[in-house]
Amino acid sequence: MVLYISIISILVIALTIIDVIFKFVSFSAITTLGLIVGATLIEFALDGLVALIIHIIPNKNFKLEGKFYLTSDKERKFYEKIKIRKWKDKVWELGGLGGFSKKNLKSSNDINYLKQFIIESNKGVITHIVSCFVGFLIILFYLPFNCILPISLPIAIINILLNLPSLFILRYNTPKLIAVYKRNLRNKDNKNDDISTNNKIKYDTQNTEIENLDSNKNKMTN
Repeated sequence: MVLYISIISILVIALTIIDVIFKFVSFSAITTLGLIVGATLIEFALDGLVALIIHIIPNKNFKLEGKFYLTSDKERKFYEKIKIRKWKDKVWELGGLGGFSKKNLKSSNDINYLKQFIIESNKGVITHIVSCFVGFLIILFYLPFNCILPISLPIAIINILLNLPSLFILRYNTPKLIAVYKRNLRNKDNKNDDISTNNKIKYDTQNTEIENLDSNKNKMTN
């Protein structure tokens, strides 16, 4: 969280300095900083609204393995190329605010937990993608100030850059989660088959014993 806020603060200050030095705006430095901070807060609000809307959509509307969520070989190679494993744990994970944290995998054997984890990850993918586009609504908020190019557009682009790391992490991790989920399903099916087989053997054994008892009874009667 500290790293995330620090990056945003640095970008906000850098954008303010650039706008003032190169006179991209006609406002004072303080006013420019205020407008940029305001735009940043609006972006936070827009992202939060998108996350809230997607969060309240029932889970049944999100498939575990839709084509939209598939990760191609080229995409996986790209994630490896940018060394995602070295920095993915440093990115702020906001899922916990919605009641389900995706920061760590608490159980690799609980099928229901893994299923929910995958669904929440898919929700996260959609949230970040939609947020990238919704972020450009900031332009509408700043039309009266006539500062689309110096303030609102850069803030919208920064919003995309901040959403991409989380999106990449989700796209990178979810296929692995699906593999673990399927493995657990197979293990459960095999276990059920073993139990069914054992029950059948017990049932056949009991029937044989009953038949033997009946046979012995008939012999004694005769």
